[in-house]
Amino acid sequence: MRLLRPARQEIYEKAFETLHAGLTTNLALTLSCAPLLAALAIVRDPPASWPFFAVVSLVCGPALAGTAWGPALVPFFCTAAALVVAVVIALLAPAAEPGAGALLPLVRPCLYLVARRWYLAAANLVVLGLAVAVVLTRPVAGLLVVCAPLLYAVWATTRFILAPLLDEKRNL
Repeated sequence: MRLLRPARQEIYEKAFETLHAGLTTNLALTLSCAPLLAALAIVRDPPASWPFFAVVSLVCGPALAGTAWGPALVPFFCTAAALVVAVVIALLAPAAEPGAGALLPLVRPCLYLVARRWYLAAANLVVLGLAVAVVLTRPVAGLLVVCAPLLYAVWATTRFILAPLLDEKRNL
């Protein structure tokens, strides 16, 4: 009796297609992040070089502290920045669809769906933060191994957030 049978050809093809897509994504991400890698080569320990990043962010401080309402508005600006990032990520999913048209009419529906499913958008931001943290701590391993699965998780979650919009576009 033979316990292990050879797998069908389609299974091997699907496995190698998935592996190829992940490696191609990681390579493209590595090439597009070459300037960041150069900056990371200059800064030896990014988490320990917080003074460098603090000096870079000095231009933002006076804008918040210039009025009496500045410190009170920090949570608003942080929430608004997170919402903008989540909506921009959400706009990338319909842009990747075949036959994607103009994205400007999709801004309001994407904003509505992201605000409605805010917990999934927050999870996307956490996963993207994890990807950035991995790239900052281990640039080569982060870009060549870890980023593709994390970006896929963000893409899949975004497609779930935008499912009503994407289904509507397919039915037109």
